Amino acid sequence: MYNYFMKSKLANNLIRLRKQKGLSQEKLAKLAGISRGTVAYYESEKEKSYIENVQAIAIALNVKIEDLLESKNGSNRQATPQIDSRTMKKIELILALPKEKRHMIYTMAEALTPQEGKKSR
Repeated sequence: MYNYFMKSKLANNLIRLRKQKGLSQEKLAKLAGISRGTVAYYESEKEKSYIENVQAIAIALNVKIEDLLESKNGSNRQATPQIDSRTMKKIELILALPKEKRHMIYTMAEALTPQEGKKSR
């Protein structure tokens, strides 16, 4: 049996809240528009998750997480593009892929988009 107390806070809370709602991993994944594997991945995390690390950094800096994530460049501030649900589902599918396949997709995307500071041939 896996030690519940060794899991990250995110993993423990996700499991607890999902079970309180009476949801399976599959049902939660469907409701959230992500894969069941993604839910399972977050529930099995032993180490601190990305968000917990960001939270720890925010606490150390005595700022809100939003302060770390928001752009504060004054008049040069660009609006954060809104991602529609279809695109978000595609991103989640990509993130659920093995590292090698994700790398292939990133390489293709970089090849298809103009790179700042690089001249197109």
